[in-house]
Amino acid sequence: MQRSPETRRKVLLLDDHPIVLLAVKTMLSDCADFELCETPKPGHPLLAWVERQLPDLVILDLLLDGRSGLDLLPGILRVAPAARVVIYSSLDETRHGLRAFRLGAKGYVMKSAPHEQLLEALRKVAAGGLFASESVLQLLIDEAGGGERNSEGLDGLSIQQLHVFRLLGEGYDTAQIAARLGVSLEAVQTVRERIKQKLHLLSGVELVRSAEAYCESESSSGQQP
Repeated sequence: MQRSPETRRKVLLLDDHPIVLLAVKTMLSDCADFELCETPKPGHPLLAWVERQLPDLVILDLLLDGRSGLDLLPGILRVAPAARVVIYSSLDETRHGLRAFRLGAKGYVMKSAPHEQLLEALRKVAAGGLFASESVLQLLIDEAGGGERNSEGLDGLSIQQLHVFRLLGEGYDTAQIAARLGVSLEAVQTVRERIKQKLHLLSGVELVRSAEAYCESESSSGQQP
């Protein structure tokens, strides 16, 4: 059935940052072509909420209270197969954008961009297109043409692993990370070991030093954590 031009598209925002929630809600409240779905309460199963709302568009953060948005993405598309997902994140799009598109995302917008860019992305994706920066689109073109995937170094870390890596660089120890993420000590230790393997680090000391250097480089380049 063809959607009439007057129909407002339902948008579900999955983000746990109050400032972001308020900004996006304010922006969409002034748009005649979008209707914002009710956001899930803290602790509510997100996939069940997506299935209940059945949105046309989902705005998805990559870090949701320590959880990986990319881990949720396949489930979102399973329970709401007609939904089109736009990633809205402070994490570097050149590092995570290609992976997001492989998993089914249709757009990627950095939170550092003007809010108008998110609105532009929603409209383009709703119309059936893709939205990303030129660099990410070029990566997609290269991959479609058979370009080699880069899985070395930090590019090979999952969202969860990168989150733990960043927390190590910010001075958190294993127990503090476990408490912050609400997971077991053993789970964090396992993630640490996998990071060491992927980055070819021989000890915990090397891991922490590498994480500290990473956070320092992000800070000096002006990226948001």
